[in-house]
Amino acid sequence: MTGSAPTTRDDALAKPEPSHPIDNDKATHGRRIRTAGDRRRWRNSITATRRVSIQPRVGKGEESDAANSASGGLALSPFAKQPIRCPMTSPYDLLWSSQFLWAVGLGLYVLAVLFLTRIPYEAMVARGMEPIRACYYDRKIVHMLAGGVGSLMVPLVFTDPWYPLVAGLLLTLFTNLAHATGLRLYWFQTEENRNDVKFALMWASSVSALWWLLDNPWLAILPSLYMAFGDGITGVVRNALIRKRSKSPIGNVFMLLLCAPMGWYIGGMADPAIPLWGLISAVVATVVERYEFGPIDDNILITVAASAVLLIGTAAGPLV
Repeated sequence: MTGSAPTTRDDALAKPEPSHPIDNDKATHGRRIRTAGDRRRWRNSITATRRVSIQPRVGKGEESDAANSASGGLALSPFAKQPIRCPMTSPYDLLWSSQFLWAVGLGLYVLAVLFLTRIPYEAMVARGMEPIRACYYDRKIVHMLAGGVGSLMVPLVFTDPWYPLVAGLLLTLFTNLAHATGLRLYWFQTEENRNDVKFALMWASSVSALWWLLDNPWLAILPSLYMAFGDGITGVVRNALIRKRSKSPIGNVFMLLLCAPMGWYIGGMADPAIPLWGLISAVVATVVERYEFGPIDDNILITVAASAVLLIGTAAGPLV
């Protein structure tokens, strides 16, 4: 041989590339490249070498352990301190992201709630209940199972407010089309109003807007929880005790008992913690629930009033 092979990998990496395969025998470890196939394979190997980004080795001991710990148990390249990850290379990867799949799954769940609540409606009517009372019971069931459970899932499965916004707007469009076409889901929709449409619209608006403004998904869902569970329990209590749609204060008592702990607890999850502001938002939401001003119903008043309190509380800071 005309020369000795490199003894270390660093020497090999630092070695300059030959200008031509025939000009330097060391590049081929003493073999001269004589055929076109040899030249092609040699060029491919050189091109591949140029494309590789060589990073420093991971040190031994504590540095290596820290890198492995930071990687979350993922396999590490022998040359890199960071775990090997495969970035999204196609827009189709976005369609199969976990957030998108959760949005689809929750959308199907909400649709299932909308259609399956026909079963309790027909059961109540079959037992002699007035259809309008059964309809209001059903509407509150939809509030809690669709709006309430959906709200709780938002901070657990989403990291981007666009998903709840788009999902809520699609639900708004769906419920409004049911009214506009005359194909109402009569077991929870009525000709008297389109409060179910406003519910979906305010859910999408309040969750996404507060998330963008406060950068806290838990605070963002708090007004929608008041609207779903708080307003839901008022309707159930009033329908059971007053036996008709009303704004009796007895419903607000139960709403406050349910919403006050939610406001205190979720307000305490903020940074800095604002549990008192969360409690105040629950009280304000409970008070405004009793009122309606033409097309401005309690769904709008609850979300707007509670959102305003949370924005003020976040800006002002903790009261204690």
